[in-house]
Amino acid sequence: MDLGLTFKSFLVILVMTSICKATMGFHFSGKTTIVIENSFHSNANYLYLHCSSKDNNIGEHWLAAGQTIMWSFRENAFSTTLYHCYAQWGNKIKRFNAYEFHGTTKSCCPDQGRVTWYLGDSGLRAVQTVPKNNSPAIELINLNWDDHRLSTTLRPKHKSHNKNVDELPQAPV
Repeated sequence: MDLGLTFKSFLVILVMTSICKATMGFHFSGKTTIVIENSFHSNANYLYLHCSSKDNNIGEHWLAAGQTIMWSFRENAFSTTLYHCYAQWGNKIKRFNAYEFHGTTKSCCPDQGRVTWYLGDSGLRAVQTVPKNNSPAIELINLNWDDHRLSTTLRPKHKSHNKNVDELPQAPV
């Protein structure tokens, strides 16, 4: 048996498999949309929010009650897309994964799906909707502000996620 030919065959199969995975995960899948809404009942404080992924910084936002931010993306070729967020409203602070392919939202978002996060007095709630087929919303997770799920697994890469309350930028007036 020719080991050179076997090794070359193995490499060809490995490359073809990688190309197929990248093509399936990147080019043909629809976009996923993330929406985050300030659902607090009071405008006493703006909701401060900073979200990012390894490759995409959504930026810092101050949302009044009822306001939203929204962004869309395609899953990366290796199915490792992760968007993490830091949220603060008054003394309520939370770090959470807004989208994680292999985590909380892993069963969500077929083609053109949407994850909507509602951040309010009672906590954080994520639901999935698929606008094109009018299916009912599916609750993905419901967290209290004091709940440490997602907070302990998150490893923020941006220094702004480690700010003290006093170091946060001032909300617009």
